[in-house]
Amino acid sequence: VNLSLTKREKDLAEALEEGGCDLETVRNIIQGRQLPADLRAKVWKIALNVVGKGDSLASWDGCLDLPEQNIIHKDCQELIGKFSCI
Repeated sequence: VNLSLTKREKDLAEALEEGGCDLETVRNIIQGRQLPADLRAKVWKIALNVVGKGDSLASWDGCLDLPEQNIIHKDCQELIGKFSCI
């Protein structure tokens, strides 16, 4: 059983490294078994369809300047207050 697990991990790693690996390919290789920890991030990127896409937050200046920002802040503070009493 250990040999097949090693083979499956190797097949998955190779498919991920080759690129162009889709979710169906991943499913066929892992067959419902647990993912190796070192490959999980790559598989999640495939599952979430974000492979090769840039960081959408890279250009964000960190400024929270929505017109309703004060309301959002107040509501969050109230929610935090409710949970801190529990």
